[in-house]
Amino acid sequence: MRTTFLPVVFAVLSLCLPVYAGEKKSEIKWDMDYLDQTWGIKLKSAKFDEQKQEVKMLLEFTKNVTELQPMREAFQTTGDKAELWFLFFDEDNVAFAKGKLKSVEGELSGKAGEAFRIVLPAPENNPKAFSITKKVTARQSEGKAPSRHFTNSIGMKFVWIPPGNFLMGSPKEERLRSDNETQHKVTLTKGFYMGVYTVTQEQWQAVMGKNPSFFKGEKNLPVDSVSWDDCQEFIKKLREKDKDKKAYRLPTEAEWEYACRAGTTTPFHFGETISTDQANCNGENPYGNGKKGVYRKKTTPVGSFPANAWGLHDMHGNLWQWCQDWYAAEYPKNDVTDPQGPENGELRVLRGGSWYLHPESCRSARRVRSEPGGFRYDVYGCRLCFCLD
Repeated sequence: MRTTFLPVVFAVLSLCLPVYAGEKKSEIKWDMDYLDQTWGIKLKSAKFDEQKQEVKMLLEFTKNVTELQPMREAFQTTGDKAELWFLFFDEDNVAFAKGKLKSVEGELSGKAGEAFRIVLPAPENNPKAFSITKKVTARQSEGKAPSRHFTNSIGMKFVWIPPGNFLMGSPKEERLRSDNETQHKVTLTKGFYMGVYTVTQEQWQAVMGKNPSFFKGEKNLPVDSVSWDDCQEFIKKLREKDKDKKAYRLPTEAEWEYACRAGTTTPFHFGETISTDQANCNGENPYGNGKKGVYRKKTTPVGSFPANAWGLHDMHGNLWQWCQDWYAAEYPKNDVTDPQGPENGELRVLRGGSWYLHPESCRSARRVRSEPGGFRYDVYGCRLCFCLD
């Protein structure tokens, strides 16, 4: 557990905060709960109108705390469709789970609680919220929760991605979407560790004894110009070399998009558009209301741009990332659980976009395919994952 950021934040939040709309002082002090490797804030208010005000107070009070600036954009109301964002802190990130103000059932309690371990209050008129809170709390005693972070013996960093469900693909109104992105509900029953970064040239060299990349010359550049088959050989040798003996593999297409979105439903995990300050892509043709940016014409060192809410860098742009699946031209029309893709095929899936392409091709739902063995383009790279069992 970090010893700098969290204590400062908790010290700030434990103070009596000024009432958002006036000069009077409030006696609210927020409790901090530690559940499943996650620090959570338990809102004191039971009624949603009061919770709405409480979150406003939190945002107002913390607006000058640098680490919490993402919260400034997280609270929004739109009349009857108002949404409330519950927030939590883990070792490295601030993240959000949203729920409807009108009800604490279903989407708010179940989805937020399952995915983000939010500690919810128990409104007097809705005991369901409390039962779900108790369920989350009970998980701590059922067994030791997975460590949030893991670094293997050659320095590859991974972060824990919790199980959950999401809408895979894009809505019909999403700008410049493709026909192969039909939205459908996906449930992932098992959590997994995902590489914080794409595999670097140094890591590839350490395992394979060579560096196939076109772009070289800087430290921590991602390995490029690798085929799907090359990645399988790298994984095989990594399993033999690594002292931790993890079952490394490429993520499935569903795991990749779930990890990329990190709870978001927008075209990018950053929001409705993306800039070249957030990802390495061709900024000459912006997406939506975005602004024109730079076109670097090369890869950039991993971690050069902000991470998503789960701590993953470069999920948009830099290099296309191979997935384990064979490519399917059409998604399933029904809900699916732990999808693995077709049993056979001719092409493998790539996700994420690249330095060469415009933002539209870097969307969370964007999917392309390529032959697994024949092509080693300088826009192809990889990111690894592994499960605990």
